[in-house]
Amino acid sequence: MKLTLHNISFAYDNDIVIKNIDCSFMSGNFYSIIGPNGSGKTTLLDLLSGFLKPAAGSIDIDKTPILSLSKKQIAKNIALVSQDYTINFPFRVKDVVMMGRHPYISRFAHPTDDDRKKVHLIMEITEILHLENRKVNELSGGERQRCIFARALCQDTQVLLLDEAFSNMDINHTLQMLSLVRQSVKEKNKLVISVFHDLNMASGWSDVLLMLKKGKIKAFGNCQEVLSQQTIKNVFNVESIVEFNEHVQAKQVYYPSN
Repeated sequence: MKLTLHNISFAYDNDIVIKNIDCSFMSGNFYSIIGPNGSGKTTLLDLLSGFLKPAAGSIDIDKTPILSLSKKQIAKNIALVSQDYTINFPFRVKDVVMMGRHPYISRFAHPTDDDRKKVHLIMEITEILHLENRKVNELSGGERQRCIFARALCQDTQVLLLDEAFSNMDINHTLQMLSLVRQSVKEKNKLVISVFHDLNMASGWSDVLLMLKKGKIKAFGNCQEVLSQQTIKNVFNVESIVEFNEHVQAKQVYYPSN
């Protein structure tokens, strides 16, 4: 699958957030989007998911304009995990995860045995099976985030969008979720696009980096090529040292303590 942005722009009222972006994302790759606060990272994911409509330009899934698809058709192709998704109604965890199967369930129909088996398996591999009957609004932030993550995995989409999806998780569960995502990219040819604030995490887990600043692409390419002291200076206005780390087999960024 290929997601293509054709000269995309977007504004909130008169504030232009995304400016003339042209790029493509291909299946079989893990992309990371990084940039300063307010650079348009979340807005870009909302445009890719069809949640927002661009002010100019178009977005295609393969050769089909995303806005020509129904919400159910989009949900069968693209899943989004947001960092600030809130559920105020006291649904049980297993019911929230089952929501990921709704695009495949006819109106007024009940989940099939296959749907229930998939939900059980996903809760098991995300380690929330023991929480299945807990109310989602009674969970900790990290537990709730894993529940939302599991719901997205249950959508079984070709494209997975992650908007700082690991921000509420401890490092153990963050690495576990990243491993699951990375495995799906390599073994199932999935397309993953993730927003990160942590440059080292982005470099260690992704194939391609997209650097945004003020709604424009400042760098886009292989992590080893894009991640440099000069690029970080240009995008974040900070001094750094960038070195290849043998332990993680990727470039890592270090900052002076003063």
